Formats: sequence, C-alpha cells, structure tokens
Amino acid sequence: MTVNEAAKSLGVSRSRVSHMIRDKQLPARRFGDSRILIIEEKDLKRVQNRQPGRPLGKGKKKRGSKKELAGRVWREYQGGKSIEEIAESLGTSYDWARRVVRAHQMIAEGKKPGEIAGKVRTSAGWVKEITTPTPPGT
Repeated sequence: MTVNEAAKSLGVSRSRVSHMIRDKQLPARRFGDSRILIIEEKDLKRVQNRQPGRPLGKGKKKRGSKKELAGRVWREYQGGKSIEEIAESLGTSYDWARRVVRAHQMIAEGKKPGEIAGKVRTSAGWVKEITTPTPPGT
C-alpha cells in the first residue's frame, strides 16, 4: 500500500506516516527507481496501537494541561517542596511556578482573581483557570 493508503488506514496524516517511516517505526521500501514508498499491510500492526499526538522530544515528560500542572505545583508546594524543586521536577520556569503559588495563596486569603492578576503579573482569566478546581468526572 502507498503512504496515502497507510495514512487513511491508520487515521493519521500522510506526513505523520512519513515521519514514522523516517523514524524507523514503520518499514517501507521504494517501488523500483521511483519516489513511491510501499508499505506492507502486516507492518501497519507495528504502529496501530501507538499513542496519539506528537512524540515528545528526547528527555521530555508529558506535563498535562496548564491547569493540571498548576494544580501539581500547588499540591507539591503544600507538601513542603520549594518552588525551585517544583520547577525543576515539573520542567516549568521558576517564575511561572512562583506565580502559581502566589495566586493560590491569595485565593486562600479570600482575594478575587481581578485583585490577584496585577500582583502576579497576569490576567484575571489566567488566575481563574489555574485556581478553579476541576469538577469530578471531567
């Protein structure tokens, strides 16, 4: 089958199939002297159960959404970790982790997102997004 047919079968783009071939995740061979690549149907099984989305770069961890990450920053801070340790372990900047902690502290003090935004150099929307608990089952 061709790259286009493989892409359709896998439910991914043609360029994603080309990347899998380039990264040696999916075997392919040239058809004669042409630029056409042929992929065996049996080889598609190698990549059918792969994780969706772009692969992470070498040494990078999946972090989740900004809201999930902010929640982890706050929980780890409450658990006694320093902001430096948190930023290092989660792969965030020190400044971002510090702003998350400060926003959560001010929410705990009863401040409104609009009041907090200027103090942590961000928008009220950002404060609401990172400090509003996610409803169960979402």
